[in-house]
Amino acid sequence: MLPYSMQLVALSAFFGRCASPTNEQKALLKRWFWSSSFAGWFGSGNPARVRRLVDEFRDKLSKKSSPTALEFMEINQPALPIPLRFDLRSARVRALVCLLLSRGPQRPNGEPIPLEEAARILFERGPESMTTLCATVIDRDLRRSPANRIFDVQPEVSGQAKNWILGLEPMLRNPVLISHGIDPDSYALLESGENDKFLQQRVAYLSSIEREFMQQVNVTPPLSEQPAPAPIDTDDIDSFGEDVSSVG
Repeated sequence: MLPYSMQLVALSAFFGRCASPTNEQKALLKRWFWSSSFAGWFGSGNPARVRRLVDEFRDKLSKKSSPTALEFMEINQPALPIPLRFDLRSARVRALVCLLLSRGPQRPNGEPIPLEEAARILFERGPESMTTLCATVIDRDLRRSPANRIFDVQPEVSGQAKNWILGLEPMLRNPVLISHGIDPDSYALLESGENDKFLQQRVAYLSSIEREFMQQVNVTPPLSEQPAPAPIDTDDIDSFGEDVSSVG
């Protein structure tokens, strides 16, 4: 579920030379990771630029105790807008899914799913681990939106996730909804069958969750709050040549 496999190469290059980073180094690494994920940097970067960044991590960043910027990546670049469609081949979508999993999605009985278990389910089931929320949606974009996906906490039960959500115990409802990135105030729309309005509200809610997180990790938010198509930008380490394979 790494947004980009090359992120691991860059981190390996850094930690190969700096086993005990300073707090300032760790802060920049964290900011770089989420900035490159939300902005889709590796998807638009050419192999030469990626190699220079890896070299910078190994030879320069590892030696700076208080780094504040990178030479070969603009860390202040704005994030891409919230994705219009759910497609795990997009790093931008994977970044959103990682953020949702970090909220600790709960089962209908209120039991949190351990992160290790959630990661295993994602690895084994891929896109099917994020099940459809509402099957009957008029707007095609909303039907395909990440807002119409939710982590499958009941894989043994077929059908749309809306069914188990509407059956939640009142005392458990709000915490369970929040854990899945659903605004409790939108529950009435789901209950009344206004699926499109419910998903519209969830798009806005997910966008607010993202922006709050971006503020925490010092990532520049998107310039637009409107959903936009996210690049299909799965990467391949082998395509960047031999130079980045010897980062130690």
